[in-house]
Amino acid sequence: MHKKVAPYPEKISAVFCKGPLGYLLQDPSKEAQRIKNDPKLQDKSAPMREDLVRQNALTVVYQRGGDASDMKEVQGEYILQFGKYKGKSFRWLLENDVGYTMYLIKDLQKEEAAGTSVEEGHGKESLHSFVHYALSFTEIKTLLDYEASRVNFIMRKSCSQGTRMHKLQQYLRKKQQSASASTNAPTKPLGKLF
Repeated sequence: MHKKVAPYPEKISAVFCKGPLGYLLQDPSKEAQRIKNDPKLQDKSAPMREDLVRQNALTVVYQRGGDASDMKEVQGEYILQFGKYKGKSFRWLLENDVGYTMYLIKDLQKEEAAGTSVEEGHGKESLHSFVHYALSFTEIKTLLDYEASRVNFIMRKSCSQGTRMHKLQQYLRKKQQSASASTNAPTKPLGKLF
């Protein structure tokens, strides 16, 4: 009898929190909630350069016997250089606060559509890397698609004035108008981010 040995026994991937029906939970975990509520637990140090973040992630993967040639596994060990979860790994954020992940993705997509950028530097590089990593997961892409289709479904429905559905449509219409207004605002050209 031959025993099959995995080439990288310590390979790690993100494990999403899901509800009883298998859908991704978007609420922060207890640990994430604790960090959100206590600013003393948030990392206030200066952001690191992307090449140092990559080198540190490779070191972590090598040390635990992971597959350093698997970019998804390596990026999971990248350390966030921005926001309230600065200092946590990309994988940690996906596992602990999908709602914040979705916010970051949508916000970056809005910025790119509008041609604006609030900031530049190592934090912005980290954000771009994190969004790229998050979008490499089918679960995240599926959730984005689901949310977009849900809005489209609601907007296409005909309903009576004064109903909750009508009020929701009005709210969504205002949101879309404000988003398109910010897209049409004059913008300054962006510098190279990477």
